Amino acid sequence: MKVRIKLKTGDIIELDMEEYLRGVVPAEMPPYYPIEALKAQAIAARTYAMHRINPDRPYDLAATVANQVYDPEKTHPRTDFAIKLTEGMYLSYGGKAIDAVFSATNGGTIRSAKERWGNDVPYLIEKPDPYCNLPLGNSHGVGLCQRGAGAMAEQGFSAKEIQCHYYHGIEIEGAPAMERFAATAMQFVGKSVYVLGGNGETLTDMADPVAWIKSKETDSADADRAIAYYKGLLASGLTEIHAFDCSGFVYHTLKQLFPTAMDMTADGYLAMCEQISSSALTDGDLLFRTQNGHAYHVGIYAGGNVIHSKGRDCGVVCEQITDLGDTHWNTFGRLKMIWEEDGIPIILTVQKPMLQGEAIRAFQKGLESLGYDIGKTGADGKWGKNSHSALEQFIANQHNSTSPANAYVQLKLGDELYTGTVSRKRGF
Repeated sequence: MKVRIKLKTGDIIELDMEEYLRGVVPAEMPPYYPIEALKAQAIAARTYAMHRINPDRPYDLAATVANQVYDPEKTHPRTDFAIKLTEGMYLSYGGKAIDAVFSATNGGTIRSAKERWGNDVPYLIEKPDPYCNLPLGNSHGVGLCQRGAGAMAEQGFSAKEIQCHYYHGIEIEGAPAMERFAATAMQFVGKSVYVLGGNGETLTDMADPVAWIKSKETDSADADRAIAYYKGLLASGLTEIHAFDCSGFVYHTLKQLFPTAMDMTADGYLAMCEQISSSALTDGDLLFRTQNGHAYHVGIYAGGNVIHSKGRDCGVVCEQITDLGDTHWNTFGRLKMIWEEDGIPIILTVQKPMLQGEAIRAFQKGLESLGYDIGKTGADGKWGKNSHSALEQFIANQHNSTSPANAYVQLKLGDELYTGTVSRKRGF
């Protein structure tokens, strides 16, 4: 979906909706807000824009408070993550996208559209809002209250619950990330080959896929089986065939939704999960085969089935969970990167009192690995003058400035990449 934006300069640009939102959500809501609040804001902003798309006008939205602020300089990994989690989701009433207006505060009462603008809108009605504790100020107070959404998220409410609180009688259209993850996995069933170390490589694009398969497999018999299956798929008329092992299949599928997804073993994905019971499984959860606490095979749950890269004679398949016996899949998990805040970068605020802990230690190690001097105590997890001085120099080197208000930084430590935003407040 495309949207046309009139910039402050008067220029009109056309953007994909999701790319447009990358410059809207962080401009409208602070990126340090809880992820469920950011998801609620992303859905509201997407819906607000959809409601205003009109090909009969020269543009759809202004990039200012006249509609919703668009500032591509403010893109942030946390709001990017919220947008990805809610991709394509919007609010509807009577089958149409609603006018999803929002404001910073409402003074404890959600205002109605009739009171504010004289329009009787069934989903923009007046009701108490115990979650907003700030005065109305210059806000119109209709629809979603950003302050209240943040408070609700901090109290454990989901984005869906936040939306239903602020917009009366609405429906949330589109599939959440976990359902899209499962649906994406289904696309590879019957169209791929199991190859040791395969991460989704397109065999049909290779000059010599047979030689590549032989180079990946450690056993010639396994290679022959994979090659035979590949040739059978070619003979059936398939023109795009991918190569996966079990964990590579999970990685490639995740990467379609989250470009920052990490490649790891089945055991690594198990470590990224909260373990759940089989009765709690929902689309997008992971199923494992484990022994002595370690996972050696992994699949993706979808509607009572498991989708997994099974073997060299069949590639990716979709099976009933019990097809191979009641105990074949013996461990179940829910990826934290999809459903909770563990998957997104941490906001670090450098201020008094000095922050400390593992997040600080990670930054210190990263600074040290890049050659910056953080003092004699090293990466002790306590932020002092030496660490601050090293960070100042690091930010200056990255941003060509000695005093930005905040900076997005990346520090690589071994095989791990630590990302975050450092906000520096005066008085440190």
